[in-house]
Amino acid sequence: MNFKRKVIKLNSSIALSLALLSCVEVETNSLHTVQASSYQKAKLTHNAFIYDSKGRRKIGFIFKKGKLIKVYNRKKIKGKSFVRIGKNKYIKKVNIRKIKKCLFTINLENYVSAHVIPQKDSAFGNDFIGNQKIYKTQKDSDGNQWLAVNKDNWLLKTDVENSNKKDKDVADQENRPILSNSPKKTIAEITNNKYVKAIEDSFLNQLNTLRESKGIRPFSYDETLHSYAKLRAKETLRNYSHVRPNGEKTKFGEVLAGGTASAYGSPEITAKEILDCFIYYDAASNWQHRDLLLNPNYTKMGVGIAWDKNTDYADAAVGFNLIANFY
Repeated sequence: MNFKRKVIKLNSSIALSLALLSCVEVETNSLHTVQASSYQKAKLTHNAFIYDSKGRRKIGFIFKKGKLIKVYNRKKIKGKSFVRIGKNKYIKKVNIRKIKKCLFTINLENYVSAHVIPQKDSAFGNDFIGNQKIYKTQKDSDGNQWLAVNKDNWLLKTDVENSNKKDKDVADQENRPILSNSPKKTIAEITNNKYVKAIEDSFLNQLNTLRESKGIRPFSYDETLHSYAKLRAKETLRNYSHVRPNGEKTKFGEVLAGGTASAYGSPEITAKEILDCFIYYDAASNWQHRDLLLNPNYTKMGVGIAWDKNTDYADAAVGFNLIANFY
């Protein structure tokens, strides 16, 4: 009888040992799973409180806006969307923006214009140069390969490979010999009506050439807009703004820039310098000038220049304001 009890006791011990071993294995596997869990990087768009799995806020725990975090999975807590960022740590999903994984990086030596959707006839987005991260690739219905820089900017692969746009440093190098070899002009020669009209016409012609190269209908010259642009250019010498000196709003769409006409330059060079500022160096204005000038919905334009008599450039150059009005 005693022997039987010992056997039962021994069997119980073995069973208990096996159960403990099984628990250890499960726990080990569970730990391994946590370590191997995939995650996605995200950035906090607002300050965020930290909660536990039951939706209770952890007092004294907060993440600051801009912090980069790891997101493991989503979870609904009391009907609201949360993301898990660690062991029993959750923050509200509305406070994060996931960071997309980059597929590869390309280097653009010259400017490449992007489209807002991967189609040749779509509207243009931003211009890109230098190192760019590509997050997605896609083919359109014509078999063209597209590269996504971000949601609304797609680069055509052939444009990336065959781009021949020049950056400003290269353009400056090309223009210098033209400037130095041009006959020197007086301020009176620069500011006469014929020279002014040549700058205005060249600006419109160069812009239209650019628009046509992108498949956009060119602007047609409009005398009413031209007269209004001349008036507005004079007004901006008093008040450099898109609001008129009397406080009224402008009648038409317009872009405004200041510049100088060199005594050694030409109307074409002067016009190109202003146009390049609008198209290729407009990041400070969030590319609004460029987007307006390349907007296919606008079809008529007038360009006006007013000379700034208060600037002092001796006989080397004279300052001016240029305005293009359009609708």
